[in-house]
Amino acid sequence: MPIAGSPAEGYGCQTFANRRSLPEQVLTQRSYRYVAGIREDVGGIIDEDTVWQADTIHVVEDVTIADGVELVVQPGVQVVFDGYYALRVQGTLTAVGTADERIRFTSSSPQDFTVDDSQTGCWHGIRFENTPSLNQPSRISFCDVEYSKAVGDEPQGGAFYLFGFSKVRIENCHIHNCLAERGGAFYCTAHANPEIAGNLINKCYALETGSIISSVYAYPKLICNTMTGNPMLNESEFDNTLPVHNFISKPILYNNIVHGNQSIYFLGGQIYEGKPYYIRYNDIEGGFSGEGNIADDPGFYGIGEDPFTLGNDSPCIDAGTSDIPWNELPATDIVGNPRIHNGLIDMGCYEWDPTTDADPNVMPASPLSLSSYPNPFNPSTTISFDLPECSDVKLAIYNTKGQKVTTKIDRPMEKGKHRVEWDGSGLSSGVYFCRIESCGKTRVRKLLMIK
Repeated sequence: MPIAGSPAEGYGCQTFANRRSLPEQVLTQRSYRYVAGIREDVGGIIDEDTVWQADTIHVVEDVTIADGVELVVQPGVQVVFDGYYALRVQGTLTAVGTADERIRFTSSSPQDFTVDDSQTGCWHGIRFENTPSLNQPSRISFCDVEYSKAVGDEPQGGAFYLFGFSKVRIENCHIHNCLAERGGAFYCTAHANPEIAGNLINKCYALETGSIISSVYAYPKLICNTMTGNPMLNESEFDNTLPVHNFISKPILYNNIVHGNQSIYFLGGQIYEGKPYYIRYNDIEGGFSGEGNIADDPGFYGIGEDPFTLGNDSPCIDAGTSDIPWNELPATDIVGNPRIHNGLIDMGCYEWDPTTDADPNVMPASPLSLSSYPNPFNPSTTISFDLPECSDVKLAIYNTKGQKVTTKIDRPMEKGKHRVEWDGSGLSSGVYFCRIESCGKTRVRKLLMIK
């Protein structure tokens, strides 16, 4: 009798019904066990489809989702680990919150969390280890993952560990206060290929390398993440200890911000052994070869509940690309705002919206601003900038290969608002970059010409 989902399917060993032709109710019909209430204690093996919808789930020992079983965590649920326990996934984990009702994975004693290899005040993360690939994809979305570690016998992947499994999407999560020897937030190995999109990753630590992610024989996709304030704790300046660490790996990075992640590695940088072909349209401190990459201060707003939102003159605004071959852009940003405005997308996990921009009376704008209108344009656009003082100004247009197309300004200018027109007649349609240097600052604006 044919077995649906068998690895022999399509190889002539068996004859299978077309799954798409089966009734929809047959495909989706599953019976779930509900864990509800104010507080519920859980542990051990979950061997039947289960929904966690209690206000607080207390994990009192390691939890394993068995092969073929789905665990669903409802929006607003707090999953609290009462010790150094892991959530191990051999089946499917669906933890999909909302911008208003986030799911929280945390420690019961975060006040005892320390930045070292101890196992107090923490839990052991979400771990996919040789998860059978016939299971449905796991999705973790609008979750807070915090105060987890990977030390001792399993020292890789402070928040997430992926070994030989790829059907995972981690989207619009805040991952913070996590630590591991390797891979403070993520560790991917044995051809793991997860989708990591729209997340804020900060205050993650590595005792050896990869405070953000360590990839070994893997190729994760990182799209539209903000990764900042993730220090390396390795005190050897000759160890290749960078926040994004790769060994025989091809990580794909589009539209990310990678800034302010400390390391004393003598060669500097943020990404170790990345491939420029796969790393595009990111703001990477110290610079990195690759189409559309910039190296400017991202211009975070810096205050309030979301200090890593973009200020109104951030060079990351409209500087990303929606042309990603794998169509993996999140629909919204980490706080629920639409991800694309007027066909343009920002770098990082927050999408800047001029209608809700910060009050300039509360947080002064950066001394140097740069904008353009219209954008997209055909074939000309007006570039505007504001100088806080008299200063030398260099303003030029570049193509996506980093080649200078034209210099518009290279002279001293007076304080105040200025405008200059750029006419792209004679050039092909596509993305260009306007770069201004003045007052000790640099700003970059993405320009899109459509003919």
